Amino acid sequence: MATWAIWRVRNNDLFKNSLSYPSLAISQARDLLDEYHNVWVKSGQHRPREVGGWVRPPAGWVKINFDAAVQSAHDRMGLGAVVRDSAGEVVAGQARTLFKRGDAEMAEALAAKLALKLIRDQGWRKVIVEGDAQIIIRALQQKIRRSHYVQLVIEDVIHLSASIEEIKFTFAFRQCNEVAHRLAKWAVASFSDEVWLNECPVWLSDLVVTDISSNI
Repeated sequence: MATWAIWRVRNNDLFKNSLSYPSLAISQARDLLDEYHNVWVKSGQHRPREVGGWVRPPAGWVKINFDAAVQSAHDRMGLGAVVRDSAGEVVAGQARTLFKRGDAEMAEALAAKLALKLIRDQGWRKVIVEGDAQIIIRALQQKIRRSHYVQLVIEDVIHLSASIEEIKFTFAFRQCNEVAHRLAKWAVASFSDEVWLNECPVWLSDLVVTDISSNI
């Protein structure tokens, strides 16, 4: 893990003209080790555990799942967010294309910001914010800090969350985040900025039905 972090910083210096410091590589290596420890070691095993499906929020709450996709060759990101109620029904969704250079971590942070803006604009008061990028979730829980530019986005999200009555940031494996993942993949390919309220795009309905079925 330390070797990978050093290699990544070296490549940024060589190919992106991004000045980095040894302390950054050390910090990234520690974050990767923490993530591994929290996911696998604390679970008592060193292989992927059995993962269920998406879990509905409690009555009176909504859950917003977010995800991002990146096409580095075209400096393009796709962001997706979907809001569902305690019955598992889609009450809102958004997909946005950004023409912006950045890595997957930055894209995930921007997707979280998109999600919080959607929540704020629609006025929901009790919200679970869920994503499959554990480093971003831990940063939103204020357990770790990220590199400068990513951290600025994280702080924007935390600031947005302050206006919400009750909010929880939770991590989910990819299998529990498939609807937001498909939205993000669609956004990166479709040059879009679409918002859906009280409706679900037909091309998402199969995944939504699967998620509802997993809660029965």
